[in-house]
This record gives sequence, structure tokens and C-alpha cells, in this order.
Amino acid sequence: MTEVKSLPVTTKESEAKQQFPCLLCGQAAVTTGLYFPSPTSPIAPPEGKVRVILYGLCDDCFGQYKKLLPTIETLIEQQMMATLKQMRQTSMSS
Repeated sequence: MTEVKSLPVTTKESEAKQQFPCLLCGQAAVTTGLYFPSPTSPIAPPEGKVRVILYGLCDDCFGQYKKLLPTIETLIEQQMMATLKQMRQTSMSS
């Protein structure tokens, strides 16, 4: 079985623009991607759970999707780790 870590899902352009900017360049997204962290990812879900992270890609970045996949995964993981760190700091200071 092939492990799928990230999968682009084409949506209506108007829906994608309303939800996500492009993860890589900030332009209006026309494609929504789904990222499934692997068990070895720093943002892996607890055992028995599934984590799905949505992200947007513009036409230009989507055209290079396969080449940019490692960058996409790294950015998502970095952003999630930074958010978790900030949440922990906020809860400790409350």
C-alpha cells in the first residue's frame, strides 16, 4: 500500500479563494490540499487518531506541486509547531 501524505483536491475557484491563500506564495488559492502527517512527523496525531490539515495552492504553485511537496510538508509542520508552542506559552502565562 502506498502512503499518501499530501493530496491536492481541486475545488471551485470561488470556494478556495474564500478559505485559503496559497501556502507557498500567499496568492489566491484555487486548489485545496489535504496533508496527512505520517507517524514519524513532529505533528503526528496520537495513536489511533487521524489528523488532516487543509492548505491552499494557487495555479502557479499547484503546477509545481510534485516538486514542491517536501517544501509544503516542511512549512505545514513548522507552522503547526510554532502555533503549538505559542498556545503552550499562552496557557502557562494565564
